[in-house]
Amino acid sequence: SINPIGTDSAVTAVEAANEKGVPILAHNFITPFSEGKVLSYIGYDQWGGAEKLAKTTCELIAKKYNSTPAETKGKVFILLGIDSIFSHRRTGGFKAGLTKFCPNVTVVGEQTAEWLRTKGSEVATIAWQKDPDIDVFYGNSDEMAIGAALAAEQLGLVINQDFFAVGIDGNPPTLDLLREGKFSATLRVDPYRMGVTVINQMQKILNGEEVPQITLTPSVVV
Repeated sequence: SINPIGTDSAVTAVEAANEKGVPILAHNFITPFSEGKVLSYIGYDQWGGAEKLAKTTCELIAKKYNSTPAETKGKVFILLGIDSIFSHRRTGGFKAGLTKFCPNVTVVGEQTAEWLRTKGSEVATIAWQKDPDIDVFYGNSDEMAIGAALAAEQLGLVINQDFFAVGIDGNPPTLDLLREGKFSATLRVDPYRMGVTVINQMQKILNGEEVPQITLTPSVVV
């Protein structure tokens, strides 16, 4: 089972496995390959999940300005992951959600923070210096958004009051920060369940059973 950055980078490996008759699956990935045969794709809907997170983000901004999501204005900065299908879908879905649920909110900037907390902190610090009115930092991953939250602390800003930090993953460190009131919202994608599903699908394949080509695992905004 593979977790490729994109389909192009993995086609050669998939075709090599196909030639040897080795079954191959893809996890955290549900976009079918144009070439080569992948028996099963297991993962969550990254576009749809990001859209759900955007809806919550719109509600947070509206609450800050005592408005409604449809009418509220606000500024969002997007922290991108390393260029890949993951960052494209998580960014595209989030922007689609903003357009749908709070059309007057503006994306004032987007820059890669390379999936890293330290880089997220650096990018956010510079962004705030240029535009101190940014309301939300959205990270393609929580780690980058956590970096933005830490940068804000250094600048004397109060999370969930002056600004919000939202991201995707919902790993234990993020859930801890949410409990402590030091983060705003995350898309919990349950990688544990995804991993269990991968092994279950493998077992079925080894037993000669059929498996669905795409298995969607759940995601929920926390």
